[in-house]
Amino acid sequence: MAGPIKAQQAGQISEPRVEVIKLKRDLGVFGSFSIGFADVGADIYVALGLVLFFAGGAAPLALAIAALGYIFTALSYAELASAIPMAGGASIFAREAFDDFWGFVAGWGLLLDYTIDIALFGWITMGYLGSFLANLGMAGVPYVGALSGLNSINAPGSPSYTFQAVGTIALCIILMALNYIGIRESANLNIALSIISIISEAALLLAGFALVWSLPTFIHNITQLGSGVSWTSFGWGITVAMVSFIGLESISQAAEETRRPDRTIPRSTKALIVAVMLAGLLLCTLAVGLPTMSPSTLGTTYQNDPVTGVAKGISMGLIPSNPLVALLPLWVGLLGVLMLLMSTNTGVIGASRVTYSMSRHKIMPVWFSKLHPKYRVPTRTIVIFSLASIGFVLFVWFMGTYKLSHEDPTIILGDLYNYGALVSFMLVNLSLIMLRNKRPELYRPYKSPFAFKVRAGDKRWVVPVLPLLGFFVCLFVWMLVLNLHEIGKIVGTLWFVAGIAMYLIYRRSQNLDWREHIPGTQVTHPDVAHELHPEIAHELKGRYESAIQKAGRKGKAAYHEILVPLSRPETVENIIDIACGLLEEGGRLHLMTAIAVPPQLPTQAAVMDDSASSLLMSAIDKAKRRGVNATAEAVTSRSVAEAIAQSAMGKRCDLIVMGSSQRTIAEKVLFGSIVDGVLRSAPCDVAVFSYTNDMKPIRYEKILVPTSGYLHATRALEVAITLQRKFKGSITSMYVSKKAESEEAEAILEGVNRMAQGSGVNHSAIFLAGNVADSIIKVAGEGKYDLIIIGATERPAYHKWLLGSTADEVVKRAPCNVLVVRMKK
Repeated sequence: MAGPIKAQQAGQISEPRVEVIKLKRDLGVFGSFSIGFADVGADIYVALGLVLFFAGGAAPLALAIAALGYIFTALSYAELASAIPMAGGASIFAREAFDDFWGFVAGWGLLLDYTIDIALFGWITMGYLGSFLANLGMAGVPYVGALSGLNSINAPGSPSYTFQAVGTIALCIILMALNYIGIRESANLNIALSIISIISEAALLLAGFALVWSLPTFIHNITQLGSGVSWTSFGWGITVAMVSFIGLESISQAAEETRRPDRTIPRSTKALIVAVMLAGLLLCTLAVGLPTMSPSTLGTTYQNDPVTGVAKGISMGLIPSNPLVALLPLWVGLLGVLMLLMSTNTGVIGASRVTYSMSRHKIMPVWFSKLHPKYRVPTRTIVIFSLASIGFVLFVWFMGTYKLSHEDPTIILGDLYNYGALVSFMLVNLSLIMLRNKRPELYRPYKSPFAFKVRAGDKRWVVPVLPLLGFFVCLFVWMLVLNLHEIGKIVGTLWFVAGIAMYLIYRRSQNLDWREHIPGTQVTHPDVAHELHPEIAHELKGRYESAIQKAGRKGKAAYHEILVPLSRPETVENIIDIACGLLEEGGRLHLMTAIAVPPQLPTQAAVMDDSASSLLMSAIDKAKRRGVNATAEAVTSRSVAEAIAQSAMGKRCDLIVMGSSQRTIAEKVLFGSIVDGVLRSAPCDVAVFSYTNDMKPIRYEKILVPTSGYLHATRALEVAITLQRKFKGSITSMYVSKKAESEEAEAILEGVNRMAQGSGVNHSAIFLAGNVADSIIKVAGEGKYDLIIIGATERPAYHKWLLGSTADEVVKRAPCNVLVVRMKK
């Protein structure tokens, strides 16, 4: 993650160019695999006890059903993450496939997942640590046995959750502090732990199956379904079994840091599927077939450290003199502590990755991703979501201590872990189906196998089979969670309700539509999709050529029907130039002049004079010389502004382009009453060309585009790009902040760079500190820009003007011509 961008003060402007720093691609196949295994591979250390508690001997069957959802969804992640290798995972995929709202929902579900990850895995870390220290005490190590209460089940009599809760909160605080000062996960450490874990689990399975496991015991236990194990309990078992596979988005979260993700991600994902499936199913099968320990014992006595319980069961089947009797539980307990500690830390890091991705696309406030000036980490996210995890720990401690629920704290946390992740998994599967149809040209180095075609109306849809099955399996498990888990249902729903309310309030405060994308930020758009894979960008650009041409016909801000009201002959040349530059190929200009009729005369009494006729003929000639189809008309009306708005509506125009002298602006009204009236009532976008007194033809060699990252500002950049595609000049995007360092600038300039990349336009970005209007005017003068294009905000109806104060100031004082763009309401 990049540090905050620094800027020069406005008084020392030298147009510093900004390069947005991207995550370094360092991970190979095993590094990518190890990140996934450090997260998903640790899940069985948590889930095994819960599945055995509910499903008993039928636990392998419950785990197998949940595994179907895991396999299908993991293959969806393999396709999407290798095609769109960006941090953000499910949030990015849903946003590209649908809109910003569903991108938020998917990301908010992941944030619940990561927040509960910290609490749940920290809680179970204490469980393994308590048992490990208890075993050390029994082996003769002094003092440590007193700490066995870190596992609440070790308490005499009924469980006491206080010691375990305190330990978990202390662990959350420690990890928060470590991440705050910049200590983050290392791929090398993950690789080492993954190797140790795989070898250790293989040794445990080998010892268990070779020395103790009993097939008759296994058959007896697994056939308890429907008799010893009720179908309701089995349903509970399926829901908690899903915990075994949550975290599979870890590989996609690191996709932006992966070398050749198109090759690496599918390979590492397939390897992870095999490793997790073997480890989880074999370990569960071993547990159910132990003659020395029943599934119910493992699910109760060892609920907080189930793999230690399996090791204990194996050691009970050995002769007392065998060194494995003491060593096996100790080693497995220590390994559980290490694996779960790493997975707990992954939750802290994962929350920051997801939040950073969401904030840079304006679906969460940029405030959340602010970097610490010294440690260069998103400290606000780390603190907020770590504290939220502590809140969940206190919540389950309170529920368990005062017996407000029959569910154990571990089960409540597992419910919530499922709730958020399953919502994200469903959206990932649906996103794959949508993107197969919305972006069929997208480079997909791996495709989830099997698909069929259906016709819906006039369109044929490609429906991949496995993502569809993955969606329904995840939906089935999620419905079980809603039906069976009372606490998880209530708290999980409240999490989403609060998040969606925050999202809607934020978007409204930013004058952003609650669903639409910020223009130019879609990374799968044919113009920029090749940049997702920089190593093969040149080949991919050729591959996307037909899609680019198809998209290019519409352009980023090209219009098919443009209305051009004319009033002064000196404005015609530049107005026609701008309108033709924005006109889509095959589009049409509607030239008009409006004749105002005084109230005392009937409208029929107005007559077009020679100057108006000459103006229209001159404009038609200029348009035709540019090869543009144009019509011309003169209209009479009591209100010129109303005539322009009605003409635009009648001709179904996409844009109105009109001029206004810069030097005749009243003190409190930006443009004259005609322009002001059009801005208020126009049924389409409006571009107002404010010109200087010396009306020389614009050269379009240099265009300055002030940007704020909001919708009106990105529309201004789209207009600039469309013009410069035709006039072959350069564009400079400019962001100004009162602060010399700004994380928001990084997110915004990354977005505008992405918009411009692939457009064929020479684009650069600058960031300055100072007063916004003063800085824009100073840069425009010193840089000798030919045109400023600025987006306009709309003010409430009780104002007499609609444009923002920055646009007001720029139009009044700019040393060059200004094009103000107002989007349709």
